[in-house]
Amino acid sequence: MNTKRHAVKVAGPSGSGINISGEILARALKRSGYCVFAYREYPSLIKGGYSTYQIDFSPDPIKAVGSNVDIEVALTKETLLQSIKTLSANAVVVYDEALTLSEQDQAFCALSNATFVPVPLNALIAKAGAQPIMKNTTMLGVVWKILDLDPVTLEQTVGDMIKKGAEADAMNRKCVEEGFAWYTGNTIPRLNPQERWKLQNVVTGNHALSFGAVAAGVRAYFSYPMTPASSILTILAKLSDKTGMLVKQAEDEITAANLSLGAMHAGTRAFTATSGGGFDLMTETLSMAAIAEVPFVCVIAQRPGPATGVPTYTTQGDLNLAVHAGHGEFARLVLAMSDGDDAFYLMATAFNYAEKYRIPVIVLTEKHIAESLFTIADYDATKIPIDRGKIVSDDQLSGFTSDDHYRITDDGVSARWLPGQKGPFFLTTSYEHRENGDMTEDAEDIKQMIDKRMRKEQTLFNDIPDAELIGPEGASITFVGWGSSAMVMTDVLNLINSSGKKVNYLHYTYLNPLKTERLERIAANGGKLFLIENNFKGQLGELLETKAKIAFTQKLLKYDGRPFFLEEVLEFIEKI
Repeated sequence: MNTKRHAVKVAGPSGSGINISGEILARALKRSGYCVFAYREYPSLIKGGYSTYQIDFSPDPIKAVGSNVDIEVALTKETLLQSIKTLSANAVVVYDEALTLSEQDQAFCALSNATFVPVPLNALIAKAGAQPIMKNTTMLGVVWKILDLDPVTLEQTVGDMIKKGAEADAMNRKCVEEGFAWYTGNTIPRLNPQERWKLQNVVTGNHALSFGAVAAGVRAYFSYPMTPASSILTILAKLSDKTGMLVKQAEDEITAANLSLGAMHAGTRAFTATSGGGFDLMTETLSMAAIAEVPFVCVIAQRPGPATGVPTYTTQGDLNLAVHAGHGEFARLVLAMSDGDDAFYLMATAFNYAEKYRIPVIVLTEKHIAESLFTIADYDATKIPIDRGKIVSDDQLSGFTSDDHYRITDDGVSARWLPGQKGPFFLTTSYEHRENGDMTEDAEDIKQMIDKRMRKEQTLFNDIPDAELIGPEGASITFVGWGSSAMVMTDVLNLINSSGKKVNYLHYTYLNPLKTERLERIAANGGKLFLIENNFKGQLGELLETKAKIAFTQKLLKYDGRPFFLEEVLEFIEKI
C-alpha cells in the first residue's frame, strides 16, 4: 500500500453494474475528502468479458492510475483469479462466498499475501429484504467498512446515483448498512481527508470537453458514434434543452464532417468528434476546409488501430494522422488535451484559432482522458475569451469588394464575412481560385494563392506558445511527451522531487506547428532527454528529432492499449 494513496478496483463481467458501482465509490470518496482518479477497462461487448473500474484516491492531488490495488471487489470466479496479479502487498479481496473455488483455485490465491474475504451476499440480501441485483451495493458497504469511512456518505451517494424510487432507495441503503455491519475484520490505514476536495466535482474528460464546447459558444454538434468519442454526443444531447444547441447524429462520419463545415461556413460555431477510423473518412472535408478557408474543428478521440483495432482501449497513436491527413499542402493546428482540466479550456482555444486563421483545427484526446473520472475545481467560463478573427460586421462592409474574401495578405489571413450579410457577393469553392473565389488554373494564380494560405503557418507559429515545463528548472533528466503523459508525469514528479531527485517534464499541447526552442535550450544545457509516449514509434519524438536535430537517448513507449501506470514510470526512473 502506498502511504499517500490507495486504490480500489471493482471487477466483473460487462453488464453487471461495474461502471455504476465504481462511480458510486469514486463520488463517495470525493465527498469524504479525497482527490479521486478513476480508470475503466472494458471489452467491446455488451455482456461478458472482463471489466474493471479502478479508483485511486489520495488527500493529495492525483491524476494517474496505479498498477497496485489495495481492495479488490471480484464479482465472479474468473475476475477473482484475474485480479491476483494486480494486488498490492497485504491487499484485501472481497468476493461472493457462493463462488465455487477448486483446490487449485485456492492454492493459486494462496500465492499472494492478500486477505480473501468471502461475503455471504445471499444472506445479507435476504436480511435487507432486497433484490439479488443489489449485491453490488452490499459489496460497497463491505468495502466502505474496510476503508473505515462514514457509511452515511456512501448511503447518500447511492441514493443520489441510483434513482429508482423511494422503495428501491431504501433497499439500497439497507444493503449498504448490512454490508458495513457484517464486516468485522481489519481495516486499511485511513488517509487524512481534506475539506477542499469535498467542494470539487468529478467529471469525465468527455464531460469536460462538452462543457468547454458550450462555454466556447458552440451552437451545433454533429457526429456518428464511435468510441471513445460516443459519449460526447450523449452528453451534449442531454444538455441541449438548456443550451439550445443543435445536436444531430449523422448517418456516417462524412456527413458529420460536412454538416460541421457547412455550419461553420454559415457563421455558427460547430464541431464534430470521432476516432481515428472515422477521421479517415473526414479527410476530404478537411482539405475542403483548407482551400475554402472555412474554419473547421474536429476532435479525434484516440483508440488503438489500425482498422477497428481495440475499440475500448487507449493510445496516442494518431498524432501522425492529425499532422499529415488530407491531400495537398495547407496550414493546420493540432492540439492535444492532457487531462480533465484543459479538456474544458482547450475547446475555446481550438475555435478561436480556427476562426482567427480560417484553418482546420484538430483536437486530440484519448480514451484514457475521455472516459476517466477526474477531480476538478469549478471551471471558470470567464477565462474563456471568444476571438472570431477578422469577421466584418454589416456596418463595416461598405468599403469591401468580392476580392477581399480571399485577399492575398502578408499574414495569409483575409477578412471574413458570412452568407446573408449585406456585403459584396463572394464564391466559396473546393477548386483553386482567385481572390474573389472564381476558379482558376492559371499558374501564377495557383502559386500566389498557395503562398498566401501557407503564410498562415508562419503567422500561426508566431502566435502559439512553446511547450510547458513542469517541475524544477535545471533538472538532470527531462521527460518529453504530450496528451495523457502529463497526468502520470505530474504524479511521478510529485513523488520523485519530494525525495530530492531532480526530474522535470516538458509537455507539448501544440503539436503542429511545432515549437522547439525550449527543448533545444534544455539539450544545449546538457539535460538528458527521455521520451514518454503511448505508441510504438514515439511519434512526437520523431517529429522533434527531425525539426530540432536532437536525439532522445532513451524512450519509454507503451502500446498495449493501457495507459502508463504510476509504478511503471517510477521503475523506469529508478533504472536510469
